Amino acid sequence: MLDNPRVSPAAPSRNEPRFALQHHSRELPKNAAMATSENTRFLLVVTHGHRTFPLSNIVIGDGHPAWTSANRRVGVWTWPESRGVPAEGRLQFQIGGHGPRKGHFVAIDINSLGQGSITQDDFGLAPLYVATRGGFSFAANRPELIASAWHRMTGGQPERDLVFGALLALKGIPMGDRTGYAGICCVPFLAFLSVTPAGIRTVHRSEPPWLPGEGTRVKSEPAMQAAVDEVEAILTADMRHAVSGQPTRVGRPALQLTGGRDSRLAVALALRSGVIDDVDVVTHGDKRTPDARIARQVAQAANARHSLYRWSSTERDLFTHVRNTSGALNLWEASEPVPPFQRTMIISGLLGETLRSNFPSTAPPSTRSHVLRAFFGAPSLDLLTEDAWFDAMVEAMQLLMSPASRGARPEDLHDAFYVQHRIRRWVSVRPGAFHRTFFPLYCPRAVCLAFAAGWQARAENAIHDAIIARTGSDLTAIPYADAKQVRRPRPSSIAYPEDGVPVLDRGALLEIARRWRHKRPRWRAERTRTTPSPQTARRVALYLETIGARGDSPAFDVIDKDRLVAAIRHLPGMKLHLAKQVHGAMATVIWLGGLETSTPRLGRHSWKPEVRHHVGDR
Repeated sequence: MLDNPRVSPAAPSRNEPRFALQHHSRELPKNAAMATSENTRFLLVVTHGHRTFPLSNIVIGDGHPAWTSANRRVGVWTWPESRGVPAEGRLQFQIGGHGPRKGHFVAIDINSLGQGSITQDDFGLAPLYVATRGGFSFAANRPELIASAWHRMTGGQPERDLVFGALLALKGIPMGDRTGYAGICCVPFLAFLSVTPAGIRTVHRSEPPWLPGEGTRVKSEPAMQAAVDEVEAILTADMRHAVSGQPTRVGRPALQLTGGRDSRLAVALALRSGVIDDVDVVTHGDKRTPDARIARQVAQAANARHSLYRWSSTERDLFTHVRNTSGALNLWEASEPVPPFQRTMIISGLLGETLRSNFPSTAPPSTRSHVLRAFFGAPSLDLLTEDAWFDAMVEAMQLLMSPASRGARPEDLHDAFYVQHRIRRWVSVRPGAFHRTFFPLYCPRAVCLAFAAGWQARAENAIHDAIIARTGSDLTAIPYADAKQVRRPRPSSIAYPEDGVPVLDRGALLEIARRWRHKRPRWRAERTRTTPSPQTARRVALYLETIGARGDSPAFDVIDKDRLVAAIRHLPGMKLHLAKQVHGAMATVIWLGGLETSTPRLGRHSWKPEVRHHVGDR
């Protein structure tokens, strides 16, 4: 097995008070005296144990710490500048938390003695990472800052996390609290960091939304209506506040409308909040696409000004993408449409899936085995080596089933995984990508109500449909362009124990994975080939060249090189969920191979990897 043990650098304290989830995620800490741009980077270091030298003498990046505690045991560096950060005394500032991304912030509050806390927004969409190594504790909003300080303080380099690379290639998405660096982790969901001169501790602060008390579950029609009333009141207030706060000099806010359900709910909120006349409704794509046709009908029904744009598409250098994300996102995410709006706020329906079920089915997964079968049951490209596959499967099962150990019902496990692991990693790993984007459907309190309403209400999109229906327009009569296919639950072939405390032990899960390995559906190459676009053809050629650049790469302890090459040759026309596995595997190849600092050109490259890997006995 890959020797990357699950690292928890700052164990949670169970003696701390457990606060209720904030009523509204957009409420900032009262003690946040100074607000900075979300592009600000910060690093906090605590020296403890046998380390006694003062942090004020340490240079990291291009400077000394902007602030140190009176005992010189706690230091904070900020980039690109430290203007406004006091050199001593009490340190209070927040990163982000204003403008369109008002609900995403990291707040730091530490007194002159080096005691205090670092908190995030409720669901951790603002990035925050933590690590402990060699008498030092680190916290930062970028993992590479901790890696740099780790090297400066201890003289060693953090190793690349092989298990994280395997998880990314397994389904094409980042999972859990690992990062591309072994020992550097995301702060867990619904947690904050307690800072003292003795180190940094992770403290869990509230119950997760999928554990509503029996007294708060929505069990009747009047209770459901009251829940929708509360959700609508919060979301419309947010919409009204965001639009009214947009400076007129930068132009009217642009509400992105597709043919889908979430952006239609955003239009409904604009109607219900009375700001529909203050926004431009825009759609990206060709007018002949189903998205464009449906969007135009929705805009007409809302009596909104609608424009169709053919946005240009930019593809960032793939190696820069891997370097900037520390290997945490698949390479499909490196291509993004470029909106024609240079300065205005963009209103997006993204994250609306937190209010509904992401695994629609004709019936809820009623057993733990059905949960696993639905999550892993789609055909896989099988791009991992055998050892890496077992490691990734065991950890993915632990992540998926761990909420059950605290009382979550089987039908809630998929959506709990999505909220806890999927959306926060997708957003937080690239905070600059959405700096002008407002997510009106993101609201932790609304997510709590969606779980309280139960699986059936989420599967039937009850909150979405109720608010859309309240507009009194024809929005409800217009079909959706690409509704998710509702599937029948398939018989489970994963033998997972159903009774008692969920099995999370590695040894027992390995045995479950072994029995499943030979039964799992596997991808078969199509006999017909799709003619690739020029862009896809270039991508395929670059992928193949990258794989051949370093045949001895430790990445191939994780990725099955031959199967990856075969999958890349079939990438044109491949279904998206399979293509993401290819793009995830390629991000792993670049990251674990240390190629992210290369500047390749087809036929010419300068591959100079200088990294260490956490590889143990098999």
